[in-house]
Amino acid sequence: VTGTGNYRDTVEKNFEIDKAAPSYTEPTGLAATYGDALADIALPDGWSWKDSSESVGNAGAKTFAAIFTPADSANYNIVEKKLTIDVAKATPDISGVTAIISDNSTAVADIRFSGAKGVDGSALAGEFTVTNPESLVWGNNTVEFTFTPADANYTSVNGTVTVTVKDTIVPTGEVKVEENSWTAFVNDITFGLLFNKTVDVTVTTADTLSGVKSVEYIESDEALTLDELKQIANWTAMDAENKVSVTAEDAKQFVYYIRITDNADNVTIISSDGMVFDLKAPEISIENGKTYYTTQKFTVIEANLADMKVNDNAVTDYTLAGNVDATYKVVVTDKAGNSATITVTMKPI
Repeated sequence: VTGTGNYRDTVEKNFEIDKAAPSYTEPTGLAATYGDALADIALPDGWSWKDSSESVGNAGAKTFAAIFTPADSANYNIVEKKLTIDVAKATPDISGVTAIISDNSTAVADIRFSGAKGVDGSALAGEFTVTNPESLVWGNNTVEFTFTPADANYTSVNGTVTVTVKDTIVPTGEVKVEENSWTAFVNDITFGLLFNKTVDVTVTTADTLSGVKSVEYIESDEALTLDELKQIANWTAMDAENKVSVTAEDAKQFVYYIRITDNADNVTIISSDGMVFDLKAPEISIENGKTYYTTQKFTVIEANLADMKVNDNAVTDYTLAGNVDATYKVVVTDKAGNSATITVTMKPI
């Protein structure tokens, strides 16, 4: 520049202004559950997950990349930060749990559970523990249980389920008449039991699961097969004591068939053997109270002879020796307990 003094001029120069660091509050207290994705976790305005499709992973404290975008992104930088999420254990889905048990079992240890599911809907392995009751009964039981998953990312959970105990076992019973008893169906009826008085037919029953619902009987004068009995619709209910009194009638023969039904409708049929009333005493052909001198032979009319005694000695010979000074007492007893007694005197010739 030539000369002296002040000079003024304009100079143009380009320069770049950097974006400023934004002011922000980092989100805290973020929580999720095992099985969630980052997209399931809401962030404050301005924040977003770097990859919202990413799974939160296993239970515990986890960090994931998040982005803070300022409202004035033209003048302020976008910030990427690692945020901590507390991932809680998931609760198993037990809404579809079912439980079955073997027929006739009441032991809770025999219950077989299934149906627990994880967060993805697939089967979840674990252990079922029954907490109540201690044992089951016939029919439907409400069972309380705890499910403890094998996967550490799940919590234990309590639930209830219905367990049905089925009874497929027939009831048992005993028929008793005097000192005779039977616990099964008698296939070969003999009519060999003889009685000379009215007898009671009593029945005892047992059923450990559903319990006995009814006890019924049929009195028959002939032997019947099981197939024949199953075709009979009209049975007679026994009284509260399960007892029937059979009135003695001479020559009457009878068999008692007992049908026992439990509350699960299992049925068993048992029976007595054949029985006959014999109310007549044996007949001895020799005359009672008479005196004889010669040997006497006599007969006994009795179809069911049990024993014969002469002067308290068992004998099989129907002869009383004669020509002696003696008294003979003859006692004949039949199998029903009827007896006849005669006494004769023997004198020497």
